[in-house]
Amino acid sequence: MINDTLREWWNQAEEADCEELMRLSVEGNPVAMHKLGDMYASGEYVAQNKERAAFWYNEAKKVFFDEDAHFDEDAHFDEDAHRDVFAAYNIASLSEKLGNKEIAAEWYIVAASGEADEDDYDDDYDEKSYQYEARKKLAQWYLEGTVFQQNTDKACYWIKNAFYNSEDIVNEEFVKPYCKQIAELFKNDADDEEEEAEKLKFVGYAETFYKKAIESGDEEAKTALIAYCKQIAELFKNKANNISLYEYRSYVGSCYCSNNLEPKLNAIETVELFYKKAAANGDEESTNTLATFLNSVAKEFLRASDYTSDNYWYYREDSDKVKLIKKAVQFYEKAEEIGDTACLIELATMFNEGELIKRDAKKALLYYEKAVSFGTTKADRKLFDLYKELGKTDKIAEILEKRAEDGTAEDKWNLGLKYATGEDVAKDAEKAAKWLECAASSGNADWQWELGEHYRDGNGLEESAEKACEWFEKVAENSVEKQWELGKMYADEFGNSEKAEDWLEKAASQGDSEMRYELALRYADGDRIGKNAAKAKEWFLKSAESGNKKACVKIAEIYESEKEFKSAAKFYMDAGETEKANRCLLGALDSVEK
Repeated sequence: MINDTLREWWNQAEEADCEELMRLSVEGNPVAMHKLGDMYASGEYVAQNKERAAFWYNEAKKVFFDEDAHFDEDAHFDEDAHRDVFAAYNIASLSEKLGNKEIAAEWYIVAASGEADEDDYDDDYDEKSYQYEARKKLAQWYLEGTVFQQNTDKACYWIKNAFYNSEDIVNEEFVKPYCKQIAELFKNDADDEEEEAEKLKFVGYAETFYKKAIESGDEEAKTALIAYCKQIAELFKNKANNISLYEYRSYVGSCYCSNNLEPKLNAIETVELFYKKAAANGDEESTNTLATFLNSVAKEFLRASDYTSDNYWYYREDSDKVKLIKKAVQFYEKAEEIGDTACLIELATMFNEGELIKRDAKKALLYYEKAVSFGTTKADRKLFDLYKELGKTDKIAEILEKRAEDGTAEDKWNLGLKYATGEDVAKDAEKAAKWLECAASSGNADWQWELGEHYRDGNGLEESAEKACEWFEKVAENSVEKQWELGKMYADEFGNSEKAEDWLEKAASQGDSEMRYELALRYADGDRIGKNAAKAKEWFLKSAESGNKKACVKIAEIYESEKEFKSAAKFYMDAGETEKANRCLLGALDSVEK
């Protein structure tokens, strides 16, 4: 039980002046005796006198030890009993100084169990700090096993209660080995608490002690903290999932329930907080779980926006629909920030289409780019269009070059044409030549011929007759028509009569009578190739023999000029020139008669 005499002594001496202390000391008050000893020892209010100080200290000690003080460590105090924390602590402290720890322990328990005044701001009379010291002292004595029988559980109980007075207790060296155990006590308090704010308060206390245990190298505490953070996250995730943003009403059907928005957001915020705490302690799974959760929450908010009854919502920033859509975007963005790739296309599409939120091409571009960086091909076309819209030719070139490198010859050819024409990318003759030649090397004759034309005309490429002819010849090797066309280019455009003759004759020898006729005319007239009557006659004859009537006339005229009237008459007849043929036949008769 509480020693009422000690309390009375304390109350008498607490506010007494020097003279009153002397009177009380003479009357046998040991608290007054001790205070009077302090005065003589310090020289405060009286002349310093160490002998008198020692005398009064001894007198006080005699009284304390003569008292039949009964101590009970499991004492329970009446709820209505006086609980002056300040007074109880000082009586305990004084008793300890005088060597009576049993009485001190009883008063420390009074101070530790009392109601400290929360509104006391006097530094000299701060009940919370005195109560903190009392609780700390009890914890130490339980750990030491000197005053009490050693009891770790009770020590942790008082450390836990000291924490309510001051969080500094976690930094005490004697507390560090027991931080994990104290964390478990707060965890149990949180589990028993129904009110959300109080539950989270105890969770925070538990986290503080888990962290201190981790700092001391306790790996089990780290594992326990991760598991606990995930447990709290799951608890509030279930709560968030059970709060619906829409409800069914018989007279209108499903509709948005705005009253549930704030509690749902609060639950989501708590889920996010504790998954992140678990992740911060090294649990990668929590990051993935949180990303998936935020993604699902975003989709739920979008669904809820469909149940709002807002008319003309697009024009009102404060409409329920707009608020829900904006929240959905925020959750998608949070999921993306912690590594969720599934939401990138959704975000990019929302910002690109501008149907649910204000269109933002730059944000759409950002998310499409991220989606592509993670390997998706769904964004290629959209990304390309946005680059065009924003004039980012260098980025378009990057996409097309990667596509060309990994793609088909046609991809390479198309890229080369874009560089040649400046379509979608910056015009670049060197890159155009690189990609066009790369594609043409695959063997496509049409591309090879077109490449030759680009070089010939300087169309997007640096003009080069040599390179043009190189590509033309590749095609001409396997095409009579291209051989003929190349021969004419050598003659008419490149001024190379020797090459012209080679390719024209090569084509004419395989081609039709018209080619042979035209070649014969060139030889006859010296048209861009060397004039050569013999070759002209040769090719007119070949053309005529192939049925070309114009060639028949030409070769007939040549034979007639050479007095070869029979041959001339034959070809005139083939050409349908009967009169000229008869004339040649008469000439042939005249020659015979002569």
